[in-house]
Amino acid sequence: MGDNLMDAVNQVLVLSIMMVIGIYARKKGFIDDRVEKGLSAILINITLPLMIINSFCLEFDKAIMGNAIKIFFYSIVIHLVLLILSRYIYIKASDRKKPLLIFTTSFSNCGFMGYPVLNSIFGEIGVFYASIFTMVFTALVWTVGVSLFTGKISMKEASKSILKNPSIWAVIIGIIIFVGQIKLPFAINSTVKSVGNMTTPISMIIIGSMLCGSNIKEMIGDFSLYYLSIVRLILVPIATYFTMNMFSIDSMLVAICTLLMAMPGAVVGPVIALSAGGDGKYGSQCIFITTLLSVITIPLFIYLVR
Repeated sequence: MGDNLMDAVNQVLVLSIMMVIGIYARKKGFIDDRVEKGLSAILINITLPLMIINSFCLEFDKAIMGNAIKIFFYSIVIHLVLLILSRYIYIKASDRKKPLLIFTTSFSNCGFMGYPVLNSIFGEIGVFYASIFTMVFTALVWTVGVSLFTGKISMKEASKSILKNPSIWAVIIGIIIFVGQIKLPFAINSTVKSVGNMTTPISMIIIGSMLCGSNIKEMIGDFSLYYLSIVRLILVPIATYFTMNMFSIDSMLVAICTLLMAMPGAVVGPVIALSAGGDGKYGSQCIFITTLLSVITIPLFIYLVR
């Protein structure tokens, strides 16, 4: 029991140390806004898609395929339930804060933090299932998620955003490789795996850099941020875990969904808010506080699901 808890703590500790490196690099001036933007572009367009493709280089198994279909369905249910319930949870919030509170509660940081955490625990199969889960996340973020700030859903714009998402194409390529049992040449396979493995350190360094640029003093007196953190980091994953177990769902799928829901808020939230004329600054504070506190809560959920 103690060993399992220590394993969970150590796994998150490794990621946390990488974050600290990002904070140090930002403080020293090695990383500025331009470098951070460049690293994010490399992560989103190169390393993360290759990590996803690598996770699909598995021997075909009907059970794995069946689980992939199930987790796709679970992702739809979880996200839609959260989007509906969040409207009532934050019913008293101001019009300025409400869209960001709903968005941050409904959409977790599946990519930047979710993939590295699951990769450290389950390996490639964890990333495989997470990438299927995240397909739904991506579709809903650019439709329902955007509508939280604009008041309407533009299917044309949403389709463009989804089709331009490199991770979606990585999943499509991965499915072709998995179902068709295509064996990549050694040089290509090794490159895909090596570059894909860069995702974890790059993502953690970026998050560390982002945290370093936030003003903590402005957040201390804002109760809504603490309320959000309790809902996002504790209540949502607990509800996910116990609800799925009530239906005797495969323990690994329960673990994947629970841990993805235990991640902090999705970093794309403030970006969408800003582009739609919303409060991007408050959105950044939502991401900062949930990311900071997740270092404490994530090990507890890793311990719970193992």
